[in-house]
Amino acid sequence: SVGTLKVSNQTVGATFTGSTASALTLGVSGVSKAATVDLDDAKATSLALNLSSLGNKAADGTITNVTLDQNAATATAVTAELTGSNYVNFNTVLNAAKSLTVEGTGSLTAAVTNTNIGALETLTVSESASVDVDAVAAGALKTVAAAGTTGAVAVQVDDTATAVATGSGNDTVTYTAAIGANASVDLGAGDDTLTVTGADKTATINA
Repeated sequence: SVGTLKVSNQTVGATFTGSTASALTLGVSGVSKAATVDLDDAKATSLALNLSSLGNKAADGTITNVTLDQNAATATAVTAELTGSNYVNFNTVLNAAKSLTVEGTGSLTAAVTNTNIGALETLTVSESASVDVDAVAAGALKTVAAAGTTGAVAVQVDDTATAVATGSGNDTVTYTAAIGANASVDLGAGDDTLTVTGADKTATINA
């Protein structure tokens, strides 16, 4: 079954209870306060997020996040269509995700507080989307397929990551362990930053 939920221009939270859809689309737009959108006991194994202008970043750098919440993570495949700037705290929602596909014209900054992408194996970014998950550990992430985006990608990986490719944005890739043998890192065009703990002479790096 397929379900669709939408929250627009809210300054307070919203809770959706009792969704049994296996594929769920959640649209959240224009929520600038520190509100929480709660999927409660949703069962979906496939989750499509349409995110537009969520939270905000003040002139002094202070970030106000919108929280997406769920009692227990169920979605193993998550897509996010972005418009505008989005500052999101993913509380449990991404915990089970093995694949995250991000597209659109906007940006996504994931809060470090409760966001957990520890199960994530593949991150795909396309169009002109920008993604910042650099502050969030991704110990299972094997593939970053972001050569198709003109936006900036910031991601933290370890020696599990064997294929990392970004596009023409100003990208930041942080390896928290030595790059694994036979890994490939291609940061494409742009003013990119690659930080590595240790080194491996067999890795192929194009930064």
